[in-house]
Amino acid sequence: MIAPLVAALALAGLPSGAVRWRAELGGTPVGAAELRIACAVTGCDVRSAIRLRVPAEAGAGVREAEVALAVDEAGRWQGGALQVR
Repeated sequence: MIAPLVAALALAGLPSGAVRWRAELGGTPVGAAELRIACAVTGCDVRSAIRLRVPAEAGAGVREAEVALAVDEAGRWQGGALQVR
């Protein structure tokens, strides 16, 4: 009974959608991380972004990092476009 369910999930590929997590330090919100996946017939576009507020002792401001890439339906990068900022 479990094997057909696992097989169906494996064939389904990556789910399209977005999820967001809040980053906290000592219970205080300091930033967020977000993962977005958009799939089409030929594959999926994946984008991950992280934004963190930096304390004054570390230079203050907001630090950001973002990665965007195209993957196949199973989530494997095939060597195509990769953007890092």
